[in-house]
Amino acid sequence: MAIKAGISRTAISHLESGRSQPSLRVSINIANALGISFSELARQTEKRIKR
Repeated sequence: MAIKAGISRTAISHLESGRSQPSLRVSINIANALGISFSELARQTEKRIKR
């Protein structure tokens, strides 16, 4: 996924662990790499945060 999103595996690791926050551009690239819309990524992220 990192390659498809155009970011390093280290950056993905930092995002997953909460050590960094993605820019809007990176968030859009991640959504595209996952094959979902940015709004769907935001919805799923919001649900996980509320847990």
